[in-house]
Amino acid sequence: MGPIGRKVGLGAAMLLCISLFTAGCGLLNTAKEDNSLLVAGTKQFSGYSSLFQTEFTKSHKHTMVVIQEGDTTPGILALRNGAIDVAIASRDLNENEDDKWTQSHLAAKDAIHLIVHPGNPVADLTIAQLKSILTGKADNWKQLGGPDMPIALVFTGTASDTYGGLSDLVMDGEEMAVKAATQATGKEVVDAVAADKQAVGIVATKDLDVKIKALTVNNVEANRTTIYSGRYPLTRSIYFVVRSEPSELTRKFVDFVLGKDGQALLQKGGALPLH
Repeated sequence: MGPIGRKVGLGAAMLLCISLFTAGCGLLNTAKEDNSLLVAGTKQFSGYSSLFQTEFTKSHKHTMVVIQEGDTTPGILALRNGAIDVAIASRDLNENEDDKWTQSHLAAKDAIHLIVHPGNPVADLTIAQLKSILTGKADNWKQLGGPDMPIALVFTGTASDTYGGLSDLVMDGEEMAVKAATQATGKEVVDAVAADKQAVGIVATKDLDVKIKALTVNNVEANRTTIYSGRYPLTRSIYFVVRSEPSELTRKFVDFVLGKDGQALLQKGGALPLH
């Protein structure tokens, strides 16, 4: 266990790409082969990114797809400066990003879920209450209308997709300060919560299990309707963003993502595809 630190940014290679292009250098652009795709995949959806990397190259055997994990904002910056071909975003683009230079394609929806032991009487947490847990201001279930016992937070760590989602959806720029028990996988988070009445776990949709209780958030249950509509507060959107005039290969890649096979891959990874 240890303090939850700063958000993890793009890797050194992607930061180098961005710095080169923001300085006006066209090195990567001139050296890039026509049969390669450079993708900055937000780390929140790294699992989906790897699926596309594998499956797309099966049908495009002479194509190389390189995916660098990172965050949405640097990814959009890299795209706009020509360093990459596709940015995978975990949020809607703001007015400074969604302009004539970019095209954003909604590919799927996903959600973060709060889970507790079935014996915990708490059934709902508000976003404000969740934030109080993550900042350490609430450390006992009694503060949240539950029994008098410590709160034990469990998730998959600061490098996980759920951590990045909480930072975007809950923290409003503040850092998480609470100590948490970290597990290697979402399934292990579920097992830990199922064995500990004090625990609250944070998992993705694909990891939900009948042996734990999923909480409502702001009194909204997470289901297909509330996630698609965005009513569930911890909903995430998966966008594939390209330049306004993408290359033919880039267009084929996005068409694959939005097509039957790509949507099936998203569903396999645990997301809710568009169709």
